[in-house]
Amino acid sequence: MNTTNIQYNFVNSHDQKPYRVLKEDNDIMLINDVGAVSFSTMKSPRENNPEPRVKDSFNWTDKVYNIGDYAIFPYGDGNNLPDIIRDVISNNYIAPGLLTKKRNLLWGNGPKLYKEVFEGDQIIRELVREKEIEHWLESFDYKNYLLRCLKDYNYIEAVATRIELGKGYHIGNKWIAKLVHEPINKVRQAAISGSDNHLEGIPTHVIVNKRTQQYFIADEFCKVYPLFNTSNPYQYENAIMYSNEYSFGIDIYTLPDIFGALEWLRRSTATPLILKAFTDNSINLKFHVESPQIYWDRKREALKKQCAAKGIEYKEQMLEQFQTKVFEKITSVLSGAENSGKMWHTVKVMDMDGNDLKEFGWTIKAIDQNVKDFISAQIEVSKRADYAVGASVGLHSALGNISESGKSDSGSEQLYAHQTYLTTNINIPEEITTKAINTALRLNFPEADVRIGFHHVGVKRQQDESSKDRVINQ
Repeated sequence: MNTTNIQYNFVNSHDQKPYRVLKEDNDIMLINDVGAVSFSTMKSPRENNPEPRVKDSFNWTDKVYNIGDYAIFPYGDGNNLPDIIRDVISNNYIAPGLLTKKRNLLWGNGPKLYKEVFEGDQIIRELVREKEIEHWLESFDYKNYLLRCLKDYNYIEAVATRIELGKGYHIGNKWIAKLVHEPINKVRQAAISGSDNHLEGIPTHVIVNKRTQQYFIADEFCKVYPLFNTSNPYQYENAIMYSNEYSFGIDIYTLPDIFGALEWLRRSTATPLILKAFTDNSINLKFHVESPQIYWDRKREALKKQCAAKGIEYKEQMLEQFQTKVFEKITSVLSGAENSGKMWHTVKVMDMDGNDLKEFGWTIKAIDQNVKDFISAQIEVSKRADYAVGASVGLHSALGNISESGKSDSGSEQLYAHQTYLTTNINIPEEITTKAINTALRLNFPEADVRIGFHHVGVKRQQDESSKDRVINQ
C-alpha cells in the first residue's frame, strides 16, 4: 500500500470565535455566531468496500457466562437486548403511544372468566361468574398483574411470572397462592454450570437481577428460581414460568418483530431533535467536512510514540483534543465574513487495494441554504419512519392515526382495521400473556373448567345503530 501524509496549511487565519460543540459518536458540529460546520469520519479504504458488514450473530447461547453455580444464557450479544429496545422505544415520540394503543386494544373490556361453548362450527365464549375464583384473583391484584404482562409482551413478546405455592406446600397442600409479575428485562434463563442442560443449551433455572439489567455481577443482587415444570407443577415452592413467542433460528429467547425497525425508530426520533436544534440554535449549516479515518489512526500512533518518548501514559482524550483543535481551525477558515484570502490545503491518500487504486482524502461540501427544502426533507424521512414503526408494531395506520396527511382516517377504514385486528391479532398474544394465570386456574379449580381472557365486543357502524345509541348522542 502506497500512501502519502495528509497535511494542513492555514494561511491568513484570524482570531477564532468562541464555538459551541455538538457531538454524536464520530459526528461533530462546531457552531459560532456566523454559522456552523459539521464533520464526519470516513472509514479507511480497505474497510470501505461493498461487502456487507457483519451484524449481530444471534447465536447468543454461544456466549454463556457463569455466576456462582449457574451458567446464564445471555439475551442478545451484549446481554442487553431488552435494554436496547426499551431505550430506543422510550426515546421515540410515536412508538410508546402505538404500543399503549395496541395494549388497550387487546385489553378490550378487561379480563373475564369464560367457558368455551361450541355452536356448530363456531366457538362462543360464555361469560361466567365464580365468586371463589374471583376472590382468589383479587387476592393478588390480577388486573395489575395482567396489565404488566401485556406491557412486557408488546415490547419484547415474552412474559415472566413467579408462581408461589401456599403455606401448606411442605405438608402436601397443593395450592397456588398467587402469581407475581417479574420484569422481563431483569430475567435471564440459566442452567447449572457444566451440566448436560448447560452444554445442550436447555435452561432449567431463571436468574432475576434485582439491581442492574445488563450485568448479573454478584449473587447477592440476583435471585435464582427453577423454571416452572408443567408436568410436575408442585415440584417447587416458588418457580418462574417463562412464556414467549418462538423466533425462528433463535435459541431460548424471542427476537421481537420491532427489532428490525430499530434503525427506523432512531431516524424517527432524530427528526424532531434535528428540527429542535435548527430552531433553538438557528443553525446556519454552511459546510460538511469529511475526513479519512486513516489520518486519525496515524495521528493516534504518533501521539502514542510521543507519550512513550516522554514517559507518560497515552489517553484517548489526547486524540480528541487534537481533533477538536483541528476542527476549530478548519471552522475558523470556513466561517465568517472575513474568510476572504484564507486557504486550506490537504493531500489525498492513495491506497492500493488489490488491482484498484483508491483516492481517500479530505473533502469539503458546501450546504445549500434552502431552509424549506431542508425541513421538508426531514419531515419526509420522519413520515417514512413512522410507517415503518407502525408496521413493525403490527398496528394498522388507521388505528395508530399514522396517515400521510396527518389527519385521522375515515370511520369505515378504522372500523375495518379494528375488526381485522380483533380477528387476527389477539389470540396468540392473549394465549401467551394469560398462560400462567390459566395454568393456575386449571390446577386450583379443576372442576370449574374456566379460563380467563380479554373480552371484546365488535364495533358497529354508526348508521347501523339507532339514533339514541350513536356515540354522538351519548
